[in-house]
Order: sequence, then structure tokens, then C-alpha cells
Amino acid sequence: MLETVMQTSGSDIVSAINLVISGVAALAALLVLWFTALKGPDISLVSSHSKVEYKELLKGDLSLTRVEFEPIDVVFANDGSRSGALIEINTAFKPSRAFEPYFWIISATIGLRSNQSLDPTLQLPQVIPDRGTLVVTINPALLLKSWKDGTKLDQIR
Repeated sequence: MLETVMQTSGSDIVSAINLVISGVAALAALLVLWFTALKGPDISLVSSHSKVEYKELLKGDLSLTRVEFEPIDVVFANDGSRSGALIEINTAFKPSRAFEPYFWIISATIGLRSNQSLDPTLQLPQVIPDRGTLVVTINPALLLKSWKDGTKLDQIR
């Protein structure tokens, strides 16, 4: 009778260990499935800039029709398990009240570089493969109204 109790108790411990190992294996299988097949694209902005540098005017350019800034490199990374696409990039500028009479529009040219392609003519929309990156170079410029028109603004009623 004592042997029967010991055998039952030993087999219960082995069954419990087997159940724990099976549960851990099932959890590992679900995590592998999630991170390899089920999780979609996860595109995020990796680098951002809070300060934009002013580009000096050329010595012969006295037109004062545009204010240019140094290029800004912005990096997007896809940390998902499927490809995703960067469809559009919008630039916006809100002038101060004092600068508003002279501001016309913002102009920005965009260049793309990818770790998957060496093609210099990449355009939006651009697919970012899984575990891939895309570098977007933005060249912003502010186009200004004619300064002659600005001097007459006070005369207009």
C-alpha cells in the first residue's frame, strides 16, 4: 500500500513538470508565431529634429525671395514582421505675426534612401520591408512675397 502511494505521488510530480514544460513550449510557439507571421508592419520615426539650421545666402543673391534651411534627415524603421509603406510626408509652417505679411508658402523637396535599394530616384509611396529602414531627407525653404509689396501694406485700407 505504501508503494502504491509513492508511485502515484511520483507520477503526479512528473505529470506536473510535463504540464509546465508543455505550457512554456506553447507560449514560446505563440510568441514566435506572433513576431514572425501575425504581427503586421510597425513603422516608427526613429530620429527627429527639434532645431532647424538656417542656410546662409549666396553672396550674389540679394533677391530675398526665399529663406533656405539645412537639409533634415528623418529615419523611419519598420520593426514589424511584414512590409509597410510610407505614403506621404507633409510640411507645415506657421509664421509669426510680424513675419506673416512677407511669408508666401513653404516649399520642401524630399529625397529618399533605403537600406534595401541603392536607386537614387526613389519616390513616395515607398515600401519599407520588414526590419528595414528608410531615410527621408527634407530640404525646406520659405518662399517670400516681394519686399516692395510689404512696404505698401500699411497704405492699403
